[in-house]
Amino acid sequence: MKSSRGWWLLVLLLAIISGLAVSSPAQVPPGTVLWKIPSGGQFFFSSAAVGSDTIYVGSWNGQLLALNPADGSRKWAFKTDGPIFSSPTLGPDGTIYVGSLDRKVYAIKPDGTLQWSFATQDGVYSSPALSTDGKIYIGSRDKNLYALNPDGTLAWQFTAGAEIESSPAIAADGTIYVGSWDGNLYALNPDGTMKWKYTAQNKVVSSPAIGADGTVYVGSDDGYLYALKPDGTLKWKYEVIDTVRSSPALGPDGTIYVAGYDGNLHALKPDGTALWQKGIGSIYFFSSPAVGADGVIYIGSDKGEIYALKPNGSELWQRPTGGAVFTSPMIAKNGTIYVGSNDGFLYALSSTSQGPADSPWPLFRHDLCHTGRVGGSCP
Repeated sequence: MKSSRGWWLLVLLLAIISGLAVSSPAQVPPGTVLWKIPSGGQFFFSSAAVGSDTIYVGSWNGQLLALNPADGSRKWAFKTDGPIFSSPTLGPDGTIYVGSLDRKVYAIKPDGTLQWSFATQDGVYSSPALSTDGKIYIGSRDKNLYALNPDGTLAWQFTAGAEIESSPAIAADGTIYVGSWDGNLYALNPDGTMKWKYTAQNKVVSSPAIGADGTVYVGSDDGYLYALKPDGTLKWKYEVIDTVRSSPALGPDGTIYVAGYDGNLHALKPDGTALWQKGIGSIYFFSSPAVGADGVIYIGSDKGEIYALKPNGSELWQRPTGGAVFTSPMIAKNGTIYVGSNDGFLYALSSTSQGPADSPWPLFRHDLCHTGRVGGSCP
């Protein structure tokens, strides 16, 4: 009798273990919701940074959340005095950097306590970029790009002709690229002096991506995606027809992916000619594409769906959420896709991709830690 009861307990234990294993992203159909957690506010533009054992993301309610990647449970929340549209950046020592519409840039310790804050003169939509020497570059709507030392003191600032909502990108040689509402893409030396500027015909809110040969790709509200050589001369431009605020991503074969207000995700050859375009029914594309290690492309739409597309543009799956998806998907090394929605939930979805593509710029802010830098990676 005792042995019979012991056998059934063993069966029950194995069943429980098997049930827990089903939650692994590799063991369920792609696009399955592994978990979703409410933030207490909308996820507007802040995209999740994925550390080794913690996910960090900002919310409309002014909180930076630190979450357990396995189940979304909250480790801590750091409160700012304004909505967070900026995407957090993770430093090699675990420090988290993020901007807020309360006009400040924050450095937060791994335990969720404040390390320092830096005051700007207007809201910070821009996401930080992290240089190899530890400097933090970030733009503000006060027209300045700030270079901050690791201790939070000002190294230098560069003043553009209008607001900076674009997030800076750092090239291999240390050049910093950033767009402005004045219609310019600026190239700055590491000391803050200007190398050159390229003038589009409307605002540059899109954040630049950098190719293997140093080509800088950036969109503009004038409806074009621009490809610029490292010296600032035009390589080519591609007409998307409508505003481009989404940031480009590069596939492992050199394909450039970008979305526009025309409702399409566009795939371009390295020479700027069109490969295909996929209509997703979105009008306001803020979400930037992310390319997985298997070539699958992920993007959110203002209709509330998260899409997975094959490299040829055909649809693999879509997953509806309860609100517009303006944030950009992040692909963890185990295949989990993290993306926030205006319904107030952060979603963890299964996928076939084991991390980002091996490409020069596979997703928004370059890598899972959001360094915004060529060669940047997570510790």
